[in-house]
Amino acid sequence: MVSASTLKHKLIHTGEKPFKCTVPDCDKSFRSTSEVKKHVLIQHTTERPYKCDVCGKGFIRMFLLRSHAKIHSGEKPFVCHICGKAFPKLYSMQRHKNLIHRFVTH
Repeated sequence: MVSASTLKHKLIHTGEKPFKCTVPDCDKSFRSTSEVKKHVLIQHTTERPYKCDVCGKGFIRMFLLRSHAKIHSGEKPFVCHICGKAFPKLYSMQRHKNLIHRFVTH
């Protein structure tokens, strides 16, 4: 018998996404039910109790508001070790490295 975690891991390699979004008219699919729940919470929930004091944008989680606040404060704690460019969010710096420095090996 194969474990559930092994089956879930195999989906990463096959690209199969057997779990559909539960919201009508949304055609998104995912590898797990937990990914479906996260998607529904982020994309289909209108309640956003954490509001930015500067621009009024709402968030479903406090950590997302804190991350967003760096845009207004100018804080850029994530620095590209290749060129020195700084970013407010880790994923922005990682995206930069993948796009701009993809052929650099350091």
